[in-house]
Amino acid sequence: MSVPGRLTFIGGGHLAKAVISGIYSSNTSWKDACAISVTARRTEHMEQLKKSYPKAFVTTDNLHQAIWAAGSEPSTAHVVFICTRPKEVPQVCQEIASTLETLKGPARPTVVTMCPGISVAQLQSWLPTGTPIVRSMPNLPVTCREGATALFPSKEAVSRVELVASVLKEVSPAVSVLPEESLLDVAASISGSAPAYFYYLIESLVSAAETHGMCTETARNLVVQSCLGSGMLSRGTDRPIQVLRKEVCVPGGSTEKAIAHLMESRLPEIVQGAVDKSLKANREMRYVEGKQNS
Repeated sequence: MSVPGRLTFIGGGHLAKAVISGIYSSNTSWKDACAISVTARRTEHMEQLKKSYPKAFVTTDNLHQAIWAAGSEPSTAHVVFICTRPKEVPQVCQEIASTLETLKGPARPTVVTMCPGISVAQLQSWLPTGTPIVRSMPNLPVTCREGATALFPSKEAVSRVELVASVLKEVSPAVSVLPEESLLDVAASISGSAPAYFYYLIESLVSAAETHGMCTETARNLVVQSCLGSGMLSRGTDRPIQVLRKEVCVPGGSTEKAIAHLMESRLPEIVQGAVDKSLKANREMRYVEGKQNS
């Protein structure tokens, strides 16, 4: 599998910084040979990024020659991440389109978006014909290198999507390439929203502990570590999640009674309803005439 020779991040916000920090702190074999560029809109932000990433090339100019020069070499795998707000994506695409047009075949970079609501078809209308495009849906834990990310490539990017995945795996141990673009909305409703679901459960467990006299700090420590441990245990085994759950439930024991109460309260239906609400909202979130509908 090819490795990235050049990575460009247009927009140096939270997502861009999460990926860049993950790469620089990783042990990946291609890190030292990879040229990383990042752009910012404001001069003060550019200076902050320079201090944070002294090895990277930082500029306020999305068309700076230093970003694109190496792209003329077919042997260099260049991935361009557009990390701006959704409403700024069309402008960025149109700004870099003429430069991309000059780069033919293998020399043309792969363009990756990291936002909902903007389809491959829309991106293709703003970028030169034949540009490899990958849509990505990362979630909040990429900021601590424990993210989950879904990808969908355009037909031109099918052969390059594993290259994009290799970059994102530095901050996202779980990277899934989806067979249909519509499933990105499902991913947004599951992995994208999942941190909020889990945080709400943590809140509820801590609150329950407090009602029985436990201090907030102790309850939070116990609940958060239980959440982490359960996730690591489920990630490290092929056993079905249902089996893991049943192993905690000693027949006739307190946990079995607690789970029975959740089942009687129709927790699965509540979760399904929450996911359906999120999915509906994601499907309605479309970029239309310069506005992000949500």
